[in-house]
Amino acid sequence: MSKLIRLLIILILLFLAACRQTVPEAPTPTTPAVSTPTITPAATRTPASTSTIPPTPTINPTPVIPHLAVKDQVLTDEGQVTIASVLSPQPGWLVIYTLPGDELGELLGYTAVQPGSNTNLTIRIDPLAATPTLAAVLHVDQGVPGEFEFPDGADVPLMFESGVIAQTFNPQFQLSLPVITVNDQEILEDGLVHLEKVVALTPGWLIIQADAGGQPGAYLGATPLTAGANDNLTVHIPWQQGTTILHAVIYADNGRTRQLELPDIDIPFQVNGQPVVASFQVSYPPDLYVLDQPIIDGEFQVERVTSKGPGWLVVYYDDGGQPGLIIGYAALKDGVNEHVAVRVLHTAVTNPLHIRLHEDTEPGDAFDFPRVDPPIVYQGRQWLPYSFNTEPGSYIITRDQAPQETADAKQQIIIPYAIVEQPSWVAIHANANGTPGEILGVAPLRAGLNREIVVEIDPAAATETLHAALYTDNGETGVFEFPNGADSPIQRNRRVLSAPFVLLNFSEPPPPTDE
Repeated sequence: MSKLIRLLIILILLFLAACRQTVPEAPTPTTPAVSTPTITPAATRTPASTSTIPPTPTINPTPVIPHLAVKDQVLTDEGQVTIASVLSPQPGWLVIYTLPGDELGELLGYTAVQPGSNTNLTIRIDPLAATPTLAAVLHVDQGVPGEFEFPDGADVPLMFESGVIAQTFNPQFQLSLPVITVNDQEILEDGLVHLEKVVALTPGWLIIQADAGGQPGAYLGATPLTAGANDNLTVHIPWQQGTTILHAVIYADNGRTRQLELPDIDIPFQVNGQPVVASFQVSYPPDLYVLDQPIIDGEFQVERVTSKGPGWLVVYYDDGGQPGLIIGYAALKDGVNEHVAVRVLHTAVTNPLHIRLHEDTEPGDAFDFPRVDPPIVYQGRQWLPYSFNTEPGSYIITRDQAPQETADAKQQIIIPYAIVEQPSWVAIHANANGTPGEILGVAPLRAGLNREIVVEIDPAAATETLHAALYTDNGETGVFEFPNGADSPIQRNRRVLSAPFVLLNFSEPPPPTDE
């Protein structure tokens, strides 16, 4: 083979050898480390062979505890009361009451409340009827929804834990008030009381009343009022029945217009639970009221004496129809003196006796006339003497009246006066065709003047008209012995001395029932 061919073969072999050399391996890529979370299989509940699955508990709402809050507040003529908050478990009512004492009084107003929270509730009330303390009370609405039904219905106060939901508060009054302007004064024989001004909020009455223990007592006189100012009023009173303190009182005209209807319809006008009253002091003309009566143990009694300043009641025997010598006297205080006991020289008593009123010119000293203490002079004239009969016999004075109930289911009536010459009895008789019938009760009398005699009677046998009769106590003292005894009726002109009277508000007793 030629050299050229052999060279070509060698080159080809070298080339093939070079192609067979080992090629270095590329480095294996490194996979980054990744944290694989561990998954814990859910635990398998293995039921116990002897237990039960507990029930799912029921969630109960928190109960609403009823509550109300009200503050002391100003009360004006508008009469608006504000309740700060009310929490109620059900529909109901918020009610305002007066609180004259420890118990709820008059219902003044109300407003509806909703279940849950209620705030800033307002209620209109009569501000003149409000008392210094008021009470707010939560009621239920259990009758017709939205219709307040109390006290004649089902909407009673809400009870919670055996108690009523209530709160008291004190209004601060800023009201237009009625006014009475009257001064102390002298009342003359015309009996006129003068008042400067009376401001009334509504038409009504101004009534003058006597004093009874510091409070308005017997009615003496009245005049109508218009709403607004009433100037320069005069009221006529029977001044002989007056007291040294009088009370001017505003009354409402609740019944027929300008017809005074006492005591149940036209009643005192009240502001905050109190009547509108002005008290004032008066003086009267000299006056004396004495009943005919026997002189018992040298003493008699005068019912009423009015003295201008300290004075003396002086007794004269009769001398030919004129006052003779002085046989007794009694001291008088300024103003009205009642039930004055007078001692006289018994052996000098005549029929009649005369009484004069004298001044006490030296107060504190004994009666010393004629040196001092002369007879009174009134408006330029000497006052005439009063005379009374010392031998009137027995008599009795009655009045129509409503009986008073007693604790033992009986009744009491009162006899104003009984005058007797010896110890006696007054007996109350049922009516029998216009004459005294069955005796219902008796009371003892002492000799002389007896006042305000209380007699207990059996109401089951009473009639509308009763008779009060007088009996002498001739037998055992203090024991009524008639008809089977020595006590006997006192008679005049051969008739039993008695006086009828009427029981007011009388109702026939129920007939007896058969057992």
